[in-house]
Amino acid sequence: MRRCLNIAEAARELGAEVSFVVAEPVSVTLPQKAGYPVYCMDREFDAFDTEIPLICDYLRQQGAKDKEDIVLLVDSYWVPAAYLQTMRQYAHVAYIDDLHERIWPVDTLICYGGYAADHEYAKEYPEAQLLLGESYMPMNRIYRNLPNHTIREQLREVLVVSGGTDPVHFLPQFLELVAEQKEEWREIRFTLIAGALDPDLPQLRQMAETLGNVTISDPLPNLKEVLQNSDLTITAAGTTLYELAATGTPGICYVLADNQIPNAQSFTKRRLVLFGGKIHTDGFSKELLRTQIEQLRGDAALRAQMSERLQQVTDGSGAVRIAQALLAAD
Repeated sequence: MRRCLNIAEAARELGAEVSFVVAEPVSVTLPQKAGYPVYCMDREFDAFDTEIPLICDYLRQQGAKDKEDIVLLVDSYWVPAAYLQTMRQYAHVAYIDDLHERIWPVDTLICYGGYAADHEYAKEYPEAQLLLGESYMPMNRIYRNLPNHTIREQLREVLVVSGGTDPVHFLPQFLELVAEQKEEWREIRFTLIAGALDPDLPQLRQMAETLGNVTISDPLPNLKEVLQNSDLTITAAGTTLYELAATGTPGICYVLADNQIPNAQSFTKRRLVLFGGKIHTDGFSKELLRTQIEQLRGDAALRAQMSERLQQVTDGSGAVRIAQALLAAD
C-alpha cells in the first residue's frame, strides 16, 4: 500500500486522476485518508476470481473512451496470470514484480530492486514497457534529493528498526547484547522502533529502563529525520534499506523473510551495508553483530564511504519516474 500511495501521489502531482480499488475494508483507511476515492470490493485479499466481474464493471464505469486511457497498477503477491490477462481488455496493466517467479501478461513490468539486472527481462518481456532498477524505487516524496549525510567521528546515535513485526524476537535479543556491552557502549544512544503490536513491547520498555542508554520509540509516520540523525542504522532488509540509501545512513541489515534475501545480497555485495545474517533461519548471532558495530564504531572513514555509495543508489524520485512512464504509455 505504501509504495502504491507514493506512486499515486506522484501521478496526482502530474495531473492524473487517481483512485484505489481494494479487496478488504481494512485496506480502505490509508488511501482514503490521503484523499483518494476508494472502491472496496469486500472480498478476501486473494479471491481474484470473484473480483474479476466487479473490477471489470468498475473500469467500464470510469467512462474512458479507450482502454489506454486507464492504467491499472496491480500490486499483489497472490495475483494469478489469468486475472492480469483479463484486465488488459479494459486497461493498460502494470505490475510490480519483486520476486521474478514467472513471466506475467502485462503491459508494464516494474522491478525496482538492484537485482533486476540479474534477470533477462528484455528477452522475457519483448513487447512490454520495462521499468527496472533502483532509479524506479517508489519512495515517499520526502526522500527526494536529500543532502549528504553528516558523518560524525564518534558513533553516538544508533537506530534499530524491526519493521512492522518482529517474529523472531530480534529486538529483545539485541538489547541483551547492549546489556552485555553496557560499559563499552555507555556513550552510544540506542533508539529502537518496534511495531505497535509487537508482543515484546512491555519487555523492551522494561529492559530500556534498566539500561539507561536505550529509548523505545513509538512507530513514526516516517524515518527520514531519525535516519538523518543516526550514525548507524540496524534494520531488516526490506524497503528501509532504500531509505538508508536516500539519507546516506550507514547500516547493518539482517534478513527476516525469504523475500528480503535478494535485497540483502544486492546491498551487501556492493558494500553499501554490512550483513547481519539470515536470522529467520540461522538465528541471531550476538558475536557477529557486536563485531560489526565495533568495526563501524571505530572507523568513521568506512562509514563515510558507505554513506557516499548509498546516496548514489537513489535520489528518491522513483515514484515520479514510474508515474511519468505510466502516463506516457500507449
